[in-house]
Order: sequence, then structure tokens, then C-alpha cells
Amino acid sequence: MFLSKYENNICIITITETNKLDAFSAPELRSYIVNIINNGSENIIIDLDNISFIDSSALGAIVSIMKILRNNGKLMLTGVNGIVLDLFKLTRMDNVLNLYSDVDSAKKSLL
Repeated sequence: MFLSKYENNICIITITETNKLDAFSAPELRSYIVNIINNGSENIIIDLDNISFIDSSALGAIVSIMKILRNNGKLMLTGVNGIVLDLFKLTRMDNVLNLYSDVDSAKKSLL
């Protein structure tokens, strides 16, 4: 369901096989990324370009990951649009999360 690619010290995660993040997939996403963090990755990009729906469980998982990385790394979200962006704005998480239009923009922010 998730595909990881490493470039320099950045882990780029693409979500495959689904276009939604919900109560079913949120725990799996969190566990997957916590495992990546525990293996030493500090800068993580989650590409949400293919995601057209996200619920509060997935939002909670993303916030949890952000808190884990808070002092030692950075979580960046890319490709956020449509209903997903609307949810982030409604919850004002667009002011808290690091949102970028695409993966290249997120990678450049680390330079």
C-alpha cells in the first residue's frame, strides 16, 4: 500500500493501491512511517497527489508523525488538493503542516 524511495537523507512515501486515507489505512500509515523513523530517517515526504479523501483518523496519524519528528526532522506533505486540502483548511492544519505543491518543492525546502 506504501512505496518508499530514498534520496539523500529524505524518504519519499507514495501511497499506492488506494485513493483514500481513512480509519482502515491510518494505523498502517502511522506504523509504516514510525518504522522508517526508527530506522534513522529524519526527513519524510508523503506524496498525497493520488489521495482524494482523508478522514480524521488519517489526519490524526499525520499529526502524530509530525510530533514524533518535531525535534529531529521534518514531515512534508505534497500534492495536497481538493477535499484533502479543504479538510486541512477547515481544521487549520494547513497552518501547522508543511504543505508543498510537489515533491521537488519539498526537497528544495531542505536545502
